[in-house]
Amino acid sequence: MKEKGVFVITSVYHILIAILLIEQKNLRDSILVIVKLTPNIDTLVEPLKKSPWFTDVKLMMGRSEQKRLLGKFAYKFNRKNVVTLIDKTIDLSGIDNTITDFDFYMASPDSAKQYFLYKYKKSTFFMLEDGTKTYLDLEPNVLKKIGHSILNKPLNNGYDKRFTKVYATNPSGLPPILKEKGALLNWRETFKQLPQEKKELLLDIFLGGNKSVTQTLLNTNKTKSIVVTQPLSEDKKMESEVEKIKIYTDFIESCKTDVVYLKPHPREKTDYHTVFKGQDHVVILEQLFPVELLNGIPGLQFESGFTVFSSSLDHLNVKHKVNLGLDYFREHYAK
Repeated sequence: MKEKGVFVITSVYHILIAILLIEQKNLRDSILVIVKLTPNIDTLVEPLKKSPWFTDVKLMMGRSEQKRLLGKFAYKFNRKNVVTLIDKTIDLSGIDNTITDFDFYMASPDSAKQYFLYKYKKSTFFMLEDGTKTYLDLEPNVLKKIGHSILNKPLNNGYDKRFTKVYATNPSGLPPILKEKGALLNWRETFKQLPQEKKELLLDIFLGGNKSVTQTLLNTNKTKSIVVTQPLSEDKKMESEVEKIKIYTDFIESCKTDVVYLKPHPREKTDYHTVFKGQDHVVILEQLFPVELLNGIPGLQFESGFTVFSSSLDHLNVKHKVNLGLDYFREHYAK
């Protein structure tokens, strides 16, 4: 196992996981490659470059742009052409594909990230879990495996043989084939053990330097609640944005605390600052803020927490949790 890592991610959650795995494994001189998917994630590039965890941070085109430039046919049936395409648009000269001095850590391996499997054939690849999806996605059937082999397409979600480890918070709960590759991703304990200055640096990076929000989070004299949102209308899971906003408005009205934090999902388009304008007790957290970071704030406890069916609420220190659940949502709201 190498001392250097290249982390290939798409979400802010996985940026946090990458940083904590660097701390857990004492890696050095790591490089972060952000594959474009999450809106405005490019605003984190410069702060992360200045952090102690990465020597460089790169932005790489995402799936939709790769597919558009290659063409749907080539993207599906001759995807290795993506190497030539991406080599023209991103400078990865710091990672020599003839020298295996880096291990690759890939979050949610999918077609948009397969460039690295094609280009860096001599390197070792590890996977970082992608929440519940990693535990629910079953092994591809024989026909799919044969099809991928004929087309030289890597299998998704860590099932490809090139992935030798799958870092997971619960390795024993992985599907059978992945369980054989399972390794402990002990990010919560690692986060707890971080020096306070590193915790504050993480808060500063992901809150965009918003000191006023940081101060409200650190203020132990006020009672707090939290509402965790999801891109329900954006993902066409319900009829309209108005209906979605009504759910979160009802949640906020149910909170009986001094402060209510609303954590928007990174892919939402709703402007919650406008929706709750004039309600001074409602604090809108940054969309690119990983909600898991709240666990590292000393003394922070929420009296109540609300969500439709996001698992993020499970990770927070909340006395009274209200999670409507996926079944309830499907019955009452889904299109």
